[in-house]
Amino acid sequence: MNLFRLLADFSHLASIFMLLQKMKTSSSCSGLSFKSQVLYLLVFVTRYLDLFWTFTDSLYLTTFKLLFIGSSAYVIYLMLNDYKPTHDPNIDTFKVQYLLGISAVLAILFPRDYRISEVGCILSMVWKRPD
Repeated sequence: MNLFRLLADFSHLASIFMLLQKMKTSSSCSGLSFKSQVLYLLVFVTRYLDLFWTFTDSLYLTTFKLLFIGSSAYVIYLMLNDYKPTHDPNIDTFKVQYLLGISAVLAILFPRDYRISEVGCILSMVWKRPD
């Protein structure tokens, strides 16, 4: 196991727990971009498409992939249901459709291999939006 991958995965997991804790203690999702959270979920789902056919390769990878997808979906659920009154869509003005369109074109033009998992992985690399 690569030490840097291990440290990165656990620090990512810790940041997710900190985000959820902050949302729970403040009873608010103000300051969070809903569009960014949806993009994160799309990144994880498209990047981890191989989860359906390689889940037996590594219990560690399968567990973390499921945790990242599940936690992103849970944050979106909380933003849509529990903390909806604290979310202001007027502040979140980033034009996501341009990012999605350009990344779809690039993913189709430049994959290493024309498989759905490869195109999905390229899409997820382009979708990672810098905040």
